[in-house]
Amino acid sequence: MSLNEISLEKKLAVVTNSQDSIQGLSLWILHHKTHYKRIIHIWFNCFHKAKSSHRLTLFYLANDVIQHAKRKGFPQFVDHFADYLKKATALCIEDKISASIDRVFNIWLERNIYSEELIEELRGLLSGKSVHLAAVSKIVAEFKLSELIDKIKKTK
Repeated sequence: MSLNEISLEKKLAVVTNSQDSIQGLSLWILHHKTHYKRIIHIWFNCFHKAKSSHRLTLFYLANDVIQHAKRKGFPQFVDHFADYLKKATALCIEDKISASIDRVFNIWLERNIYSEELIEELRGLLSGKSVHLAAVSKIVAEFKLSELIDKIKKTK
């Protein structure tokens, strides 16, 4: 089944914050799941252009799609969305919708949709902290000086 990109853009532009509207478009997107890369790319482009209030609606749509994709065993959708969520979250720094977006992060954490590391990274982006503190902490905790010294000696 082919994807009508113009139709998708229109659907994304007019989706409302109502449960019926979000679920209806979510089902349409999941029906076209073979085009997940293109769909997510178009979703992000619409997100980037949207006003703050519509960005929240698009985030809720992403949440619905991601949770249903995870439940229905389509992990590619969930995984591919992760990179775009980082970009989208970075656009919402100090925005009036940030508290609502953080509630979505809590849901993903509680339902094991995404890893704790990714959620912490998203929260860092949402608060304006671009440093990946969880990743840095893990690297520091796992660093073994003796192994580094051994590797340096072997290269001589």
